[in-house]
Amino acid sequence: MQALLRKVGLTETEAKIYSSLLALGQSTAGAIIKHASLNSGRVYEVFSSLEQKGLLSIVVQNKIKTFIPAPPERIRELLAQQQKQIEDIQNEFESYLPSLTQQYAAHTHTTTIETYTGVEGFKTAYNIFLSQAETSKELFIQGIMPIHAYPKQAKKILDVLFYSVYAKRKALGLRIKKLIDESAREEKAYARDGSQRRYLNLSTFTSVEILGETVMVQLMTEPFIVFLIHNPQVAQDYKKQFLLLWKHAKA
Repeated sequence: MQALLRKVGLTETEAKIYSSLLALGQSTAGAIIKHASLNSGRVYEVFSSLEQKGLLSIVVQNKIKTFIPAPPERIRELLAQQQKQIEDIQNEFESYLPSLTQQYAAHTHTTTIETYTGVEGFKTAYNIFLSQAETSKELFIQGIMPIHAYPKQAKKILDVLFYSVYAKRKALGLRIKKLIDESAREEKAYARDGSQRRYLNLSTFTSVEILGETVMVQLMTEPFIVFLIHNPQVAQDYKKQFLLLWKHAKA
């Protein structure tokens, strides 16, 4: 219970006091402090903060101050308020995003190589990679094997690819060409993004994607590593290699 209240946004002491109030009902400060196993120092500040959050009320009877817990439904209201605050922050961020993106782009004309690891690193890298869709709608991918051939860590990456990245590619209207290992010809999952596919005998754990002026190199092993190379000449050279292989691959 207290762990859940912490997730809602209460401090550790606030969670202990509110939990004790729910267990005890209307109680004095002394009874609450004893039940919650707290020291009396600064505890009245916590009572005040809980009152401001609408989680307790204070009643004085015969000069004795007692505290009454608010119904647990109040927690739902707090969550709704937090959700509204998050939405407001998100909307504000979206209004700043174009200028922030412009500032970022102003410093990306030189060659840069970025390295990312793990599932979260892959998500970050791919979002950066897809920003190239503003300048190009042609995506080239090579180095795709049967799903069962990949290690466990890489299969987590494939889940992100199939259930998130594919949708983003479609929303951006990308025209996709894939070079896939012949042994993965029957893998239907690779066709979900509406890509053009050709096959050749090229079994490799290194996948390469080219979009605009950026090349993404994915080492599909454990640990999973992604390299983003931002350079128009490098991207052009990789594209030439891809198209040469594409000519010799089988439909």
